[in-house]
Amino acid sequence: MASKEELAKLVVTLEAQNAQYLKKFDQSQKKVARFEKQNRKHLQRVSLDFKKILGGVAVAGFGAALTSVINKSREAIDQQAKFADRIGISTEALGGLTHAANLTGVSQQNLQLGLQRMTRRVAEAAQGTGEAKNALAELGLEADQLAKLPVDEQFAEIAEAMADVENQGDRVRLAMRLFDSEGVALVNTLRLGKDGLRDAQIEAEKYGIALSGLDAQKVQDANDEITRAKAEIYRV
Repeated sequence: MASKEELAKLVVTLEAQNAQYLKKFDQSQKKVARFEKQNRKHLQRVSLDFKKILGGVAVAGFGAALTSVINKSREAIDQQAKFADRIGISTEALGGLTHAANLTGVSQQNLQLGLQRMTRRVAEAAQGTGEAKNALAELGLEADQLAKLPVDEQFAEIAEAMADVENQGDRVRLAMRLFDSEGVALVNTLRLGKDGLRDAQIEAEKYGIALSGLDAQKVQDANDEITRAKAEIYRV
């Protein structure tokens, strides 16, 4: 059985750990609050537009729904930023491509898998190997020059070249070589060409979909603080 002195030391230790946890949690909450404040204004603007479309009918439970949307948005932004870092694309450019994909019925998951495979295959083609080597040559694209471009520009160059492919079967065949199984889904996105992709990028920036690297980093930092705060609970 523990002595009074031992119990007293345990209480002091727990109190110190709890104070440390509360401090970290408070820091994370402040970061999250700043992010939510910024996004709440944007989402409330969307809400007002939505109400106008409905002819002024009140949207029940909007406050709770807004909180849920913000939380999900924070998680999605964090994942998107980490993916952008992995394949070497800016968060702004990825936001623009994501918007273009959404407009053409392609999921974010299919887009990201397609971009990941395209990046690898273009790099392989630049070395004279891989699935995309002949496909790029057929499209009139120089693999070694293409590989030097940012990922979003690689995608745009491929989209522009694909516009000259008249046969739909050939489009699918070439897209499969460049993007693997995700190529079929991305055929419609590629049809936008450079101009369509540029328009989607402008829209994404206008609607706040294409976050800057700095804003995305703030979201990642906030999420990291929340993760650490949760871990601290279990450690205590």
